[in-house]
Amino acid sequence: MKKYIILSLLGVLLGVSINYFLIFSEQVEYTNYLIKDALLASLLGVFITVVISKTVKILNKILSYQKKTGTRLFIGVLTHFIISFFITVFFSIYTKFIFLR
Repeated sequence: MKKYIILSLLGVLLGVSINYFLIFSEQVEYTNYLIKDALLASLLGVFITVVISKTVKILNKILSYQKKTGTRLFIGVLTHFIISFFITVFFSIYTKFIFLR
């Protein structure tokens, strides 16, 4: 249970920090959506961290770091990037569809 709390806090922290970085780096003048965007980014961050923690367990069963370190590292980074990318794109399309209604 403690592990899931730490994963959730890490996801919220990373999601909100990336969200604020993207908003303030563009210097958007319309800052009234910051709370909504921060909430969505934190939910997305929590979801991605939980999914990546589950895929780490699966990848550790298939390829261990002790046997093939370089291969496991490359496959892990590539898999996590692809999973995060598709979750983010799907979530972005979904939220735009929902909020445009």
